[in-house]
Amino acid sequence: MKKGILMLVMCLSIALAVTGCIGAQYSKEDKESAAELGRKMMQEWLDKNLKGGKVSDKGLSALAEGKTGGNYYLSDLVEGLYSYNGEKYTFIINTTTGAVYSSKNYQAFKESAWKLFLKELGLNEDEIIPENTVNGNDGKDYFSIYYCIEASLREGKYNKEAARDTYFHREVLPIDVEDAEGFATDLKNRNLIEMEGSIHLKENADLRALSLNVLMEQKEKTGIDIPRLHIYDDDEDIADYGTSLTYKKHGYLDMGDYQLFAVIEQFNDNSKNGKIDHTEAKLDVATYQPITAIDSGYEIKPGSSDEIYQGFNIIAGEDSEIKKHDYDLEKENSQGTYGKQYECSWKDRGDGTFVLVDSAGYIINFGHDCRITIRE
Repeated sequence: MKKGILMLVMCLSIALAVTGCIGAQYSKEDKESAAELGRKMMQEWLDKNLKGGKVSDKGLSALAEGKTGGNYYLSDLVEGLYSYNGEKYTFIINTTTGAVYSSKNYQAFKESAWKLFLKELGLNEDEIIPENTVNGNDGKDYFSIYYCIEASLREGKYNKEAARDTYFHREVLPIDVEDAEGFATDLKNRNLIEMEGSIHLKENADLRALSLNVLMEQKEKTGIDIPRLHIYDDDEDIADYGTSLTYKKHGYLDMGDYQLFAVIEQFNDNSKNGKIDHTEAKLDVATYQPITAIDSGYEIKPGSSDEIYQGFNIIAGEDSEIKKHDYDLEKENSQGTYGKQYECSWKDRGDGTFVLVDSAGYIINFGHDCRITIRE
């Protein structure tokens, strides 16, 4: 029996390798050959334009991209490293068109693009908490900014799918660009800039003024594509995923012995067939009672809605009854019994109140039915 199963698996593996239904639609030799062509063309370009420049033998790679169905196809781009005047840079060369890109002036371009982006959103650098800016925290970059490089995908070696044009997103510019800052604002002569990440604002702003329509207009106006954007402050946040956007307004709900920090207003934009559907909802704070006291602790049923998120954090004062205990968070399984997920404890917020956190110290957002039972 085991031998039969093994033979079946082997046959399926061979079939996939032959037909190329899933996986790389090129051979190792194809990729190595493409990379070598790119290395040769880049060195020839350096010899002609930057005397003394040298392509590194390390880090050379022919770029591939996945398509629907899991297949990967080689492009006509090759990425690598080169050195010039004692400095090392990343390069990309298009082996079909001969176009060359370099990371040499990318930092100046990046900073200029970031300023353009903030200006169009009506934000100032000094309004943003530093660890989430383009400059990063301790050298880490929390907000990605990429230039879009044109490429074509080759026909597959196993699956003869037609080639198509695409873009790769990298931190390089056309190598002949000297005024990188000016290039960032030159919509007529540059490709799209792709930006995504999070922006944490120091003070409350009117994020409700942003909508999917506004952000789409910014894309047209600035030549900036925003696949994912999250902007937030103490009581608002807005998340944009290119064709959908969600705005949330948070507030404190007084439950007597404790408070809930919950979404009290929300609107959603969804783009489909060139039109944007807009929905709005407000939480009925007068009737919202998602927590019930039980003998062992508290039962939590936040409820659900397509229009407004009904999750929350639990905030308590020093003398609150709920704060007298630490808890185990339990969830119901398919058999209808509850099992422990993790331990909960109270974290000092520094303002005389405490918030319920998990065993790793992260604030718990109660978005699903569960129980918190007293831990002895």
